[in-house]
Amino acid sequence: MLRNAIYISISLFILILPAAALGQAPVLFFSDLVSGPATGGENNRGAFVTIVGRHFGEQQANGYVSIGGGRAGAYKSWADDKIIFQLGHEAKTGDITVTTAGGTSNGLPFVERPGNIYFVSARATNDPGGGDWLDPWLSPESFYKNMKPGDICYIREGIYTERYGASNERANIGIGDEAPDGMPNNEIAWVAYPGDAVRFEAAGLKANILFGYKKNYYVFAGLSLWANESCIVFIGGNHRFVNNSCEGLKAHGYAAIHPSGGSGSKIYGNHIFGAESKNKLDHPIYVAYGTDDLDIGWNRLFANDVAEGPVISINTDNATVAHYTFENILIHDNIIDCRGSSAPLRAIGIVATDKGSSVYIYNNIIIGGGDTTLYQYSARSYIYNNTILDSSGSAALLLETVQDGANYYRPDGADVFNNIFYNRTGAFYVMIKDEGAMGNITISNNCYFGNGGGPVKDVYAVNADPWFIDANSGDFRLQAASPCVDSGDSRTLAVAGRDFNGNPRPFGSGVDIGAYEYTLQAAVAVAPGSSTPTSQAFPLMPGDIMRVVGSSAGKGSVNPDRGETAKIYFRGSDTGEFELRIFNNTGELIWQDKKTNTREDFFEWAPATVASGIYTAHIKGPGINTSRKIAVIR
Repeated sequence: MLRNAIYISISLFILILPAAALGQAPVLFFSDLVSGPATGGENNRGAFVTIVGRHFGEQQANGYVSIGGGRAGAYKSWADDKIIFQLGHEAKTGDITVTTAGGTSNGLPFVERPGNIYFVSARATNDPGGGDWLDPWLSPESFYKNMKPGDICYIREGIYTERYGASNERANIGIGDEAPDGMPNNEIAWVAYPGDAVRFEAAGLKANILFGYKKNYYVFAGLSLWANESCIVFIGGNHRFVNNSCEGLKAHGYAAIHPSGGSGSKIYGNHIFGAESKNKLDHPIYVAYGTDDLDIGWNRLFANDVAEGPVISINTDNATVAHYTFENILIHDNIIDCRGSSAPLRAIGIVATDKGSSVYIYNNIIIGGGDTTLYQYSARSYIYNNTILDSSGSAALLLETVQDGANYYRPDGADVFNNIFYNRTGAFYVMIKDEGAMGNITISNNCYFGNGGGPVKDVYAVNADPWFIDANSGDFRLQAASPCVDSGDSRTLAVAGRDFNGNPRPFGSGVDIGAYEYTLQAAVAVAPGSSTPTSQAFPLMPGDIMRVVGSSAGKGSVNPDRGETAKIYFRGSDTGEFELRIFNNTGELIWQDKKTNTREDFFEWAPATVASGIYTAHIKGPGINTSRKIAVIR
């Protein structure tokens, strides 16, 4: 009752004050680089680093980034969820932190160390060039031939369509046997220069990035990848694939991103979309061959047509006979939108793994999953604090044993705690087949709404409307009076100690149910019963303020010759006037439009008369002053 009373007394202020005014401390999720030099490169200020999180503020104001206690040397951009800075001479080994009027963030470890910084530009005047800031290499091939542990290459704007790595690999960047390994805190990094649209196209190749041999400690960050088959196929360990745009699987290729063995790699902050193969053997992320300690977090997976999929598959045929064990697979803080496939698309499948495998699925928002949105045939699972909306078919979660030739698969156990199952489709919430043959299955403290009460196995079920703030616009945070507030099980905290927005759990007297922990910043009054989801698309996900959907079909780049258009979605902080301006790569204004008396809407641009290239869309209005790139391909 006390929390509700507080909510009533201050909610009017919360509706009008920005996060900074509420003293909300910044939160860091991840960085692209975890090591680099503080000197060299552009203006001798060292490596550029991108950090992603929440509550940085839309403008820098008096905010700053520290690296081991020393302040960053320069800033390329500052937004509420992303900062790009240059290390500068004060940087030291230690934690990266962000300090604003709301406080100082948690830290991300970083090692300042020696290393070379190189540059590549498709507009370089010299061939091959010298590889430095003033005389960049013309081709990425020059970096491939010269790279060694600790080297960072920043690639400038352009469209790169050739083979730049190993000549015998069918990829834009093929990592061959001759390529060196990176080392701990001396990674080999291929990074888009801050603010530049760097696009690799693999139209007649197998992949954009392909590790033909087991290598370790590589980073690929900020790249726009387009592939007829796969964007990234890798083996080896401790790689980082961060903040990339991955549009692949136009034809059958098994995976857009394909971890194929090794351990310790990170797949963070990528947009994975545009699959058109209509083949259930294809998966936007396909984890195979006993990959271990893989961290899949903060990605957006949407607009993928791979029939029933699933979107994320953990599977290798003959796993129990060949002993493929997948240990410590983390799938968290992702938005997985399953709608738009030619068959009901499943979200996550734990399929063929050997005994001893473990998978953690938490803080995900899953929308419109097909028959058995999540399904588990093997491994030990920990399914915590997910928000699962509008599943179709027989069940949102299926646990089942499977006999496949000489391989017998059975779930080794499952903990299913603190999830919201929000079904208006008639599907069951949870289905268990042949439970007696499985390990211990514990289902507790979940919320069930839309198709009656939850399973009797969940003795602490919440059978009620979760009271989202505004599901129709994709805001699945909880209202103060939600029955999910303080109704969760605290056994999840060791894994899911923060929520989807990075807020610490618990906020009040107990853990909340669902991907979001209720906080005072989420206290918005909405009438009961208004949270019923519709079938409309959610082009803007929670936390987004601007997104470009690059064709009238929502499938990536714009091809005007096919009649495609670009839709530029935006969400402001208040109702008002929003202006869109589109510029070409020389800075010339080529198109503009305005929307008035709105807060969330979209512009549609038909680039029928412009040439192929990279264009910049800029929107300015209440609470938004930001840009995104649009690729026009004829």
